[in-house]
Amino acid sequence: MIDPKQAFKAELIRTAKEICASGKGILAADESTATIGSRFQAISVENNETNRRAYRELLFTAPGIEQSISGVIMFEETVDQATSDGENFVKLLARRGIHTGIKLDKGLVVLGGTKNENATQGLDGLAARAKSFYDKGARFAKWRAVVKIGNGIPS
Repeated sequence: MIDPKQAFKAELIRTAKEICASGKGILAADESTATIGSRFQAISVENNETNRRAYRELLFTAPGIEQSISGVIMFEETVDQATSDGENFVKLLARRGIHTGIKLDKGLVVLGGTKNENATQGLDGLAARAKSFYDKGARFAKWRAVVKIGNGIPS
C-alpha cells in the first residue's frame, strides 16, 4: 500500500521540477476582476465574465505555449472556466503539459493606525480553499504579501 504522505511528497517534487524546467516560465494569468478591468478599459473592452474567459482562452490555446510555459497561475474565476468548445482550462493546460496554480490570497487591506501599510487577506479558510483548488487540478499556489520599507515603515 502506498503511503499518502509519500505519494504527496513525490507529486510535489515532480511538480516543482517540471515547473522549473530549463527554458520555461510561469504565466501569471491571475489578474483580479478589477485589475483585468483596468487593462480592458485601456483597450475599450467591457469587463465581463465572457470577455475575461475569452481573453484567457486566447492565452491558454496559443499554439506552442507548452514549449515556453510550464505553469499558469489562475484567478479563482478561471479555474472553473472552459474553452468555447467546453474543455475546462485546467484540463486543457494539463493535456499540454502545463501545471495550473492558483492565487490564494484575497487581496490587500490598509492596516489602521499605520502609515498606509497593507495586510494580505485570506488566511481564514486558507486550508479549505487550497484543498478545493487541489481537487480541481491546481498543483501550486501563489501568495502575495506586500511590505512597504522606508521612512519609518514598517511601523
